[in-house]
Amino acid sequence: MRTFARICALLAVIGLANVAWGVQPVPAKSTPKPKAKITSVRGDLVKVDGSHVIVKTKQKQITLTAGSRTAITKAGKTAKLSDLKKGDKVLVTMSGSKVQKITVQKALPRPAASHVVASTGGHGTSTATAAHSGSRSGLHDANK
Repeated sequence: MRTFARICALLAVIGLANVAWGVQPVPAKSTPKPKAKITSVRGDLVKVDGSHVIVKTKQKQITLTAGSRTAITKAGKTAKLSDLKKGDKVLVTMSGSKVQKITVQKALPRPAASHVVASTGGHGTSTATAAHSGSRSGLHDANK
């Protein structure tokens, strides 16, 4: 019985010592914040007004705000907002609502039409050839 009393007294002293030394329980792991969704907007640059960038997409016109950490590239080189010009084809990448990157993309040249295949309503195919150096273009019946 004396041994049991001594063990209880020892445990009580150890417990008080832990409180006196400020031993804190280990906190539970906090859940990480969900990462912001990465989105992008592609369109024509309408205007740069201070830090505001106005882009016209196929559906609508959007005003975005570029921050001090927004990366801007034009012709593969680092650029500034002031380097952007009306009509530039841009790709804007965002994380949540923050603009992360603005990339000016080259406008793809329209291919020159050399041959166009057209249907003649079930009577074969006709080929229209583009005019070359002043020659007259015409339709050539593929069935002849």
